[in-house]
Amino acid sequence: MLHSNYKSYFPEINYLRGFAILAVIAIHVSASFTKMEDIDSLALSYMTIDAFTHFAVPAFVFVSGFVLYNKYPQKTEWKAFYRKRLNSIVPQYFFVSSFYMIALFFGAKFLNKPINMDLISVLYRYLTGGAFYHLWFFVLIIQIYLVYPFIQYIYIYIYI
Repeated sequence: MLHSNYKSYFPEINYLRGFAILAVIAIHVSASFTKMEDIDSLALSYMTIDAFTHFAVPAFVFVSGFVLYNKYPQKTEWKAFYRKRLNSIVPQYFFVSSFYMIALFFGAKFLNKPINMDLISVLYRYLTGGAFYHLWFFVLIIQIYLVYPFIQYIYIYIYI
């Protein structure tokens, strides 16, 4: 067997996810306070919270990798893996990105501000998570899903 400590469920991962979720909430709540002009105890507190909660993204990447390896410890059929994983995130990502781009377009028109929505610009926004600032995380997860079978293949080839 590829790894003898295979376990289908680790309740500790939920604690790590919860801790990372709280850190993401703290990042979003405290992020605007890093731009304050006056430094007082409240601004300093928010900046400290913002600085000490940036472990959240690496924690989510770690959890994603751990759960992927726990679920797919041996060579898997790539086509089924890609179909399942990408179907779980890509449609939602495109829906949310499209919503934000439509809102951005109408918001710019309403405020009479210029906006570039040509084909290249729209494709760039989709491929980089640029429809709205927090969507970059979806692109990161998609990239992890795309390279996981290759990383798994290299790991099995070298260590097994």
